[in-house]
Amino acid sequence: MKTEGGRLVDRKEAAKKLGFRSTISIRRLEQAGKLKPIWLNSRVVRYREEDLDKLIMEGVKS
Repeated sequence: MKTEGGRLVDRKEAAKKLGFRSTISIRRLEQAGKLKPIWLNSRVVRYREEDLDKLIMEGVKS
């Protein structure tokens, strides 16, 4: 899926890209305010790929 700013990825893809085994770590990053979720509806969440790239560059500390 693409937006004006780039590609959107789901929670499973985000976890894989950041090197986590579990999607729970992605939810923890959301709760810590380090990753902004984009809710498409009440059940579907996506993340901007550039936000993930930024986390990779800064170093992820969950």
